[in-house]
Amino acid sequence: VAGVAGLTCPPPQSSSTSVRLELGVCLSKEAERKLLTWESVHKENFLLAQARDKRDSDSERLKRTSQKVDTALKQLGQIREYDRRLRGLEREVQHCSRVLTWMAEALSHSALLPPGAPPPPSPTGSKD
Repeated sequence: VAGVAGLTCPPPQSSSTSVRLELGVCLSKEAERKLLTWESVHKENFLLAQARDKRDSDSERLKRTSQKVDTALKQLGQIREYDRRLRGLEREVQHCSRVLTWMAEALSHSALLPPGAPPPPSPTGSKD
């Protein structure tokens, strides 16, 4: 079989010192070695890049998920803080309501209000 640059390729055999490519190009043993080395290096680089991309993709996904979890936990902490503060305000309002009710009751029985004056309004919606 005729090849490039005057090389002749023997019929393909497993112990052949040259390689016949699909394009009909014959290679010497040295050229074959260089081609196989080049192919091996590029294959390894490709596989490493592919693995790095997958790792980066997974790590980026994990990073984004972690940020979302952190945000959710921060919001949950804020909600708990708002709830705690709201319960404190509710206790203060209940206390003020009881004090005002007591004051209105005391004033209604005291001599400070004229006898014909309207009584103070009764608390509405009181649950006490």
